[in-house]
Amino acid sequence: MSLSDEIEKLSIWQKATPIAGYDTQIWRQDKYGYVMQYNQYGQTSQFGWEKDHIFPASLGGANTLANYQALHWRANRQKRNYII
Repeated sequence: MSLSDEIEKLSIWQKATPIAGYDTQIWRQDKYGYVMQYNQYGQTSQFGWEKDHIFPASLGGANTLANYQALHWRANRQKRNYII
């Protein structure tokens, strides 16, 4: 992963909700309550997460940091290309 990709990943991660009492560099929660672990990015594991378009690219959403959010992979599959 390039440095710019890592910076983008960290910026998206920081938009997720901190979990009280846990290291926010390692653990966060997505908007649906799923717990995610930073080093599980791109994994379909218990704490895996992905970069998601808030406004889907297929509907004209931009590929910008402002339009990205961290979502647990299961939530991302359920959301699909909907705006929720």
